[in-house]
Amino acid sequence: YSLAITQEGELYGWGEARLGQLGCGKQSFVFIPEKITIKDEEENIMRKSQSNISLRESSPRSVNPNPCEDYRVRKVAAGFGHTAVITEDDSLFVWGLNTFGQLGIGESRNIRWHPARLEKDITNNWMPKIKDVACGYNFTFVIDCEGKLYSWGKGYIGHNRLTEDDRPRKINTKTQNRKFTALFCNSQAAVLFAPMQVYSLSPRCGPSTGGTVLSIIGTALKNTNEIKVRFAYGEEVKEVPGRYIEQRYVDQRLNQDQPALQSIFCTTPNFEAEAKEGEEVKAESRVKFPQKAAISVSLDGINYNECEQDFLIYPAHIKIDNALPKCGPVMGGTELVMMIDLDPTLTGYLFNMCFAVSYTHLTLPTTPYV
Repeated sequence: YSLAITQEGELYGWGEARLGQLGCGKQSFVFIPEKITIKDEEENIMRKSQSNISLRESSPRSVNPNPCEDYRVRKVAAGFGHTAVITEDDSLFVWGLNTFGQLGIGESRNIRWHPARLEKDITNNWMPKIKDVACGYNFTFVIDCEGKLYSWGKGYIGHNRLTEDDRPRKINTKTQNRKFTALFCNSQAAVLFAPMQVYSLSPRCGPSTGGTVLSIIGTALKNTNEIKVRFAYGEEVKEVPGRYIEQRYVDQRLNQDQPALQSIFCTTPNFEAEAKEGEEVKAESRVKFPQKAAISVSLDGINYNECEQDFLIYPAHIKIDNALPKCGPVMGGTELVMMIDLDPTLTGYLFNMCFAVSYTHLTLPTTPYV
């Protein structure tokens, strides 16, 4: 059987139809292209029933503002006997053969003759907006708009030894927080694509004079000779070389190896304006701190991926105006309150702040003062 989408978002189908794969009702064969109607089955009931209207409003799904009109389709996928489409509002509709739960609607019926909206996952949560869909022989994969991956049906569907499921289940095994952007299925297998992603920094801040050892965590990172880390702040851009480290660990609770944590390490540069030999730095060329820096990573020195977190550059010299109390016992334990005039931008990064205490030996008088 064949399916086609017009430029106006209308869906047409023709060919074999005895498994319900065309969504045109009970037919054996469709000889010429027939328009497939994509509508919510309960649309008219919900508009007439006040109780159902309140239920509709509590649902995160969008409802067709023009119930007399069909949903427009932007993507269609076909399996052996089932079909899935994504409408222009990022909803997912399915129909056709459901012997192995390949429709994901959790029903026991073998065939669904008309399109049905797929609303909830295996945990009974509302399905998110869908970005992409692909069908295998008896299974279905989708990517939501946040890059998360779901699958259901029968086959190698990415849930370890679980090979059959009649509801969408999120794939978490060895995905390493990846954001998927494309997927492709044949009759028995699926190929998924997730681009390089840089999503975490540690620490999140450092002094303007540089020298901070920075750990950048991401996915699809590799060891190359061209690793570069770029810092963009204000109108300035600075780059430093990076080095790749892969850390493997064992989850003691599950007693199994976990996916390697991929990191890029670098040492932050001096962010302050540097004067040429024999010259002074002009006041107008000095960068005022604190400044937030956008960090990007490149594995080839040409193409860069920006980190999802920013890095705060704070002034190298933070002045402590006062500290109370002025003394404490040798064994420690005194709660010290320090008065520091901080820029409001810094307050969100105080969890990274550390203090070092230096002291000199004092000779105490043998006779106490009264």
